[in-house]
Amino acid sequence: MDEKNRLTLYMGIFYLLVILCIGLIVIDEKKKDFLIPKIEDKINTYINNNYSDIKSELKLSKVKRYGDKYIMKLSNKKNKDLYFEITYNKNKVSDTYKKDYVEGQTLNKNIELYLNNLLKEKEKDNKNNFDTYKIIYNTKLTNCTKYVKNNLLRGNYLLPIYTIYVETDIDSDIKTTLTNVNKYTKKIGFNPKNYHIIINNSQNISKSIDIV
Repeated sequence: MDEKNRLTLYMGIFYLLVILCIGLIVIDEKKKDFLIPKIEDKINTYINNNYSDIKSELKLSKVKRYGDKYIMKLSNKKNKDLYFEITYNKNKVSDTYKKDYVEGQTLNKNIELYLNNLLKEKEKDNKNNFDTYKIIYNTKLTNCTKYVKNNLLRGNYLLPIYTIYVETDIDSDIKTTLTNVNKYTKKIGFNPKNYHIIINNSQNISKSIDIV
């Protein structure tokens, strides 16, 4: 066999191997997709065994595959921002129920996003000179009264249980700085539970103040 024919043979074998590898990958991916109904049954069994008492308040999504993981999202029927996920991976089922649903971490993230988007709209017409001015929301549902929780589930995210975080340089004195922060907050119509204010002293950074 001359050199040209040998090269042609090797290239043919190489292309066959590439096609074979691609085919195996496609088959493996399709196989994983075919498993979705079976895995959905396993997740539903898991829900019935662990969360039958709250199943009526939940809206269940279809199982979606992300690589080797299969995930179902379970949202509160009153408020889709409150949800948790059940994951099936390597024959094991796990969930984020306590952190995301009981404590309300998913709801917190959405409330914080909503409030900061509202803040940005207000800041368009009411500029400030603060280095940082934003809203932090970290109130766990487990620390809320039934009244507050029901309001949050109805989408009332303006309840005064959030924190205004401000970082700014000192004005003529600390009292004036704090007064300016409070005046600005009232001007744009926010009513926080508390403030977290960092007052920087550009002349002497060691004299900066962190007020929580």
